[in-house]
Amino acid sequence: MKKRTEIRFATNPAQWSVIDQWAASENYRPQNSTASERLYKKGTGFLVAPTMLHFSQAGGETVMQVWIHSTLLVRAFALFLLPEEMGLESGGIAGALPRKLSRNAVNTLLAQLRIPAIA
Repeated sequence: MKKRTEIRFATNPAQWSVIDQWAASENYRPQNSTASERLYKKGTGFLVAPTMLHFSQAGGETVMQVWIHSTLLVRAFALFLLPEEMGLESGGIAGALPRKLSRNAVNTLLAQLRIPAIA
């Protein structure tokens, strides 16, 4: 299983507004923002591992990284069977439900940006 799911696509001038609206509707909170980078987080990490979403732009290309970040507390509850970071691709049983829920939400964003879904 990959640590992070990474998707590259051509930068669109309107993408930040689409991303910001989607993030607000899905309860992803902005963590850091610059003109060329954004980091969003969903969840607190107390009992459920939070989903992290990072966008960076350079040279007409946007790179999106998305992953489930398992905090020490979450990993302890799972008897340290969960890795610290997990990508959203399907397959395997580790964190299957949080990965599926996050994948479905992120695929909604990808559809709005006209980018193929995460399988």
